[in-house]
Amino acid sequence: MINNRATISTSYSKVIARELNLSEDALGPFLKGTNLKPREFMDPNTLLTPTQQLNIIENALEIYGDRGLGLQVGHKITPFSHGPLGLLAYSSPTLMDAIKAFCNYLPTRIILTHLTTKKSERYLECHLILDIKTNEKIYRFFIEAFSATLVSIVNFVLGYTPAELLIEYKYSQPHYSGIYGRYIDFKYSFSKSQSVLFIPIELCEKRNANADQENYRIALQQCKKRLRQLGGGVVNQVESIIFSRGSIHSTEEEVASLLLMNKRTLARRLNDENSCFREIRDKVLATLACEYLSQTQLSVEVIAQIIGYHDSASFRRAFKRWKSITPSQFREKNQL
Repeated sequence: MINNRATISTSYSKVIARELNLSEDALGPFLKGTNLKPREFMDPNTLLTPTQQLNIIENALEIYGDRGLGLQVGHKITPFSHGPLGLLAYSSPTLMDAIKAFCNYLPTRIILTHLTTKKSERYLECHLILDIKTNEKIYRFFIEAFSATLVSIVNFVLGYTPAELLIEYKYSQPHYSGIYGRYIDFKYSFSKSQSVLFIPIELCEKRNANADQENYRIALQQCKKRLRQLGGGVVNQVESIIFSRGSIHSTEEEVASLLLMNKRTLARRLNDENSCFREIRDKVLATLACEYLSQTQLSVEVIAQIIGYHDSASFRRAFKRWKSITPSQFREKNQL
């Protein structure tokens, strides 16, 4: 059963909106049933529940029609759309490592799908799985977009899309199948037992010309942290929401609402786990600040703005309360 808490980035839905040529003023039908206002949706700190994400996809298909929107969206998704997961995949040493990154850490971006792999004598089989029961149109959308995303990873790591790839789709041949050739340069077929992308084994060990050991290390740490935060418990859920927003402006009322409870209930549940909202928020903001100070060249003033402080003096006071030293002293001791 999918947990219906708000953990899904709006970045994918914004790609869909752009494909539909929707301006902020025209987002009403696109957001029908989500209880989100256009301004909330456009806010980079907003997270979606699985139900809201499904509503948006259903609305998009109603606006666009059933004619291959998933293929279009999948080909417009960039590495930046995947956050730390994208950086991890695109800086991986080999194609196999990049695929494994998606297998292991896809839940850090969207919890409606997952990827499993199996080695056969000739292929690495990438099984594309949707974790909810839905109608065929929505299933097709997810699998089309998901498969296009995987192919884009292959293309990025290898520098080209191999003609030896093969994809099998579980769903029956759609009425718009004639457009598949615009997006897929290799063999594909429909009405199979599962949806699977087959990658020749010999290609999986190819070195990534764009591999970056330091970026890979940092992205892996971020993905592991995010996955731990999704592990369960109210403390973990609150930590996950604040981490995703990355700002001091996350209030207890807002977080309680996202968890479908009131502020008093949230406080009681956190107390049951020997914690409180301010303690969690301080911990997350301190972690983010330390990462920015040690791993980037951003000024203290810019870091203060990123995590929501209106002036650097307030940030410096908060940081000293968290770590008992100033941001500059911390950077001097920990700069990589």
